Amino acid sequence: IPTKPQDRIETGVLGDYALRFGNGYFIRGTLYTRMLGSNVTHGCIRLGDEPLEYVFHHVPLGTTLIIY
Repeated sequence: IPTKPQDRIETGVLGDYALRFGNGYFIRGTLYTRMLGSNVTHGCIRLGDEPLEYVFHHVPLGTTLIIY
């Protein structure tokens, strides 16, 4: 895993509504929707386009994020 957050990002795959949290992690879209629900990232939370757009527009900045 790259140590610098900027080295973890592959241009064009985060979607239009990526939300950064922590050190280089995102709630983000994906080009590979068939892989949603699979453990294929280094810590990002991937969502489909519609749920991600909803979160982007309706969840206030500063909202606490709890990951189980």
